[in-house]
Amino acid sequence: MTLGIKIELLLNPTEEKSAIFLNIFYELSTVYFKEEVTLQEKQDIENIRKLKERLIDITKSILKEEWERVKKGE
Repeated sequence: MTLGIKIELLLNPTEEKSAIFLNIFYELSTVYFKEEVTLQEKQDIENIRKLKERLIDITKSILKEEWERVKKGE
């Protein structure tokens, strides 16, 4: 889970949106990247799709906030 560790190091887990992102990321990765995934988990495409959508939404929100902060020179 090297990717997860790298992402976690770039975020501040005390910030609400970063914590939400990390929770969704790890929830998604347990289903998506796990080697011992059951057949039922692999077939749960709808759950994976919803998690990916939530991850994208929170990522957009974090990036927008960071962009606004950078534009202000903070």
